[in-house]
Amino acid sequence: MDKLGGVLDEADFQRIHAKVKADRAALEQRLSQLDRPDFSPAEQAGLAKKLVERFQEAAPANRELLVSLIERVELTAGKQVIIKFRFKQLETD
Repeated sequence: MDKLGGVLDEADFQRIHAKVKADRAALEQRLSQLDRPDFSPAEQAGLAKKLVERFQEAAPANRELLVSLIERVELTAGKQVIIKFRFKQLETD
């Protein structure tokens, strides 16, 4: 509208238009990279490890969460406590 109204001359309009197009292309590329999650095994293992560490830090403060993850607790004749969880044990490196 500014170009049509004579507020901007052709050179300024072209410069602004080129910058806006470049910015848009950069943002679209960034968006496409964010939409594509990294499913590499190493990345997934690292993510799982970080999530477990976050859980371990927060778990003592959240009794309800802990109770929901435990299937049952057994006490043996030798007074050993065996805790059965509702999920498979993670493999550690």
